[in-house]
Amino acid sequence: MDGEDFVTYEQAKILQKYKFVEECRDCYVETVKGDTFREEKTYTNHIPHDGCVACPTLSQAAKWLREKYELHILLDMTRKGTWYYNLNNLKYHCSIFYDDGFVSYESALSAGLEMGLKFIKNVIK
Repeated sequence: MDGEDFVTYEQAKILQKYKFVEECRDCYVETVKGDTFREEKTYTNHIPHDGCVACPTLSQAAKWLREKYELHILLDMTRKGTWYYNLNNLKYHCSIFYDDGFVSYESALSAGLEMGLKFIKNVIK
């Protein structure tokens, strides 16, 4: 897996804030200087550890969003060959937000996750 398959450090911190406690194979570590790097080490957010934040894959985070908040990120390719996402509310069977023009599946998924986290912050919480 490359870096595109994981949530960003900023997304990982928001997921931690909203009680994402799944076991992850990687974690983000913040150095004393404020730099961050991803380290391959099994980690779970509910076990406090100095400077570590669980780093889930995009797929793990999308599944958590779907199961905990009933928000589904639908992904597909446009006729132009770019990717789009549609953030859907499963409880009310409706679309919340749509965006397109992404060059990869992973970038569309990451953007959909970002929008889902904003929706939680502004609407649900």
